[in-house]
Amino acid sequence: MDIQKAENILLEIKELMDESNVVFFLRNGTCLGVIRDGELIKWDDDLDIGSIIGMHSLNEKTIYEIVDKFKLADFEIVHVGESLLHIGVTLRKSGIPIDWICYKKFEGYISIPYGQNTR
Repeated sequence: MDIQKAENILLEIKELMDESNVVFFLRNGTCLGVIRDGELIKWDDDLDIGSIIGMHSLNEKTIYEIVDKFKLADFEIVHVGESLLHIGVTLRKSGIPIDWICYKKFEGYISIPYGQNTR
């Protein structure tokens, strides 16, 4: 993964999310690299972000509105899928895959299955 491209894409994602007042967090290898090394992991192959439905202005309608904003910003929408536990959006820009998982709350909790992937 081209780290400079990935960092620029992550900043672009932040701008798009900020415009919609939606909070997201880094997950999986993206979070690990930033916390452990202070930078993205050079051999990671994607960007992993997450949000929680029902928090910070995010609801199911908002997710699809943000997907439309991603399209307008020249992100390729690879897949949008929904399960009992989450809505997953797989994107790509400049050859960099992005996995955005929007977790559903159940009785105040979220469930994150081990090895979860939206692709």
